[in-house]
Amino acid sequence: MKLSKKMDGIAPSDIRKWTSVVEKVRGINLAQGNCFIEPQPEFPTIVGATVEAMMLGCEHSGFNTYAHASGVDALRDAISIKALEFNRIPADPDLLDGNIVVTHGATGAMACALDALVDPGDEVILFEPFYNYHIKSLAMRSGVPRFVKLAPPDWAFDRHALEAVVSSRTKALIINTPCNPNGKVFTRAELQSIAEVCEKYDLVAITDEVYEFIVFDGAEHISLASLPGMSERTITVSAFSKTMAITGWRVGYAIAPRQIAQRIRIANEMNYVCATAPLQHALAPQVRNWPQFARLAGVFERKRNILISALGEAGFTVHRPNGAYYVLADFSGLGFSDDMTAVTEMINQVGVGAVPGTAFFTGGAGKKQLRFCFAFRDEGLLQAGERLRRLRPAP
Repeated sequence: MKLSKKMDGIAPSDIRKWTSVVEKVRGINLAQGNCFIEPQPEFPTIVGATVEAMMLGCEHSGFNTYAHASGVDALRDAISIKALEFNRIPADPDLLDGNIVVTHGATGAMACALDALVDPGDEVILFEPFYNYHIKSLAMRSGVPRFVKLAPPDWAFDRHALEAVVSSRTKALIINTPCNPNGKVFTRAELQSIAEVCEKYDLVAITDEVYEFIVFDGAEHISLASLPGMSERTITVSAFSKTMAITGWRVGYAIAPRQIAQRIRIANEMNYVCATAPLQHALAPQVRNWPQFARLAGVFERKRNILISALGEAGFTVHRPNGAYYVLADFSGLGFSDDMTAVTEMINQVGVGAVPGTAFFTGGAGKKQLRFCFAFRDEGLLQAGERLRRLRPAP
């Protein structure tokens, strides 16, 4: 039996792996970004509207049938309004010739963007630490990653280091802001520097902005495509999984230069046919009312502070995030030999799960860090804090 070589060496996600481990012991899962938080005012609306759309589909409106690969009209219109007003990105919602494509989550948008751009052997730059799915999606398309390190505590990068990894085979770079796993929010000055590199070397930027409304401590989310000249060379990826706490429902989108959007649309149709049609209809009025999502920052800032305090008291050193809902915490003071040992001991001793830091770095970096998710109910975070304080250091 002959199998595809491109799958060699691609393992299942570490995030899902450790989620399964902690759930087996019925522990507190701070490994996976499930967004398991308290009910918010818009959540019942989205559930009810989705059920209504499905019921209508059983009668006459057809909401249970295929949507177009571009997405339903109402949602594309809503995205175009939100993109212009919040992201400062002009977006054309036209069905066939527009530059908005509704996808099967942000992961689907990223996959289709890479399908549209990357041939085997093409190089794509990622900032490290990186989101694990980005590098694996690239590997699935036989692309070659090149890395630029972000240096704590503010996770800055060196412009010369960025230019040093560009070669004749470099086609694109991926930016995640706010960033999973470290909560980095790229500043305007940093984005301007990246824009200059993209223009200098004719690169396409792919920006993953799914945490765009979740920023803290005065940080500002800025879309790279809003900078002068960058809408013509940027694919903006986002989703509703985090803002609506519907991580399992999988609706996202890409806004891209028109010629790239056409290819993303085709890839979306070939890979997924369409995103979930009833949910698209239900999401449209919520997305039109996008300012409601801004209050999420306050919700998650409180949760961040609960977890940071508990981790500090348990002996971790925390890199304080400015966005998203994850914390990278250094356990050197607890004496565990590496991240696999640390997360295993933590689950076995106190029943709290996290993700080993090496899932987000290359070359063994991150082996003294764990990633924790604080998109969890306050009650669960407080309980996790009590458990973490009982964690015993290694002998």
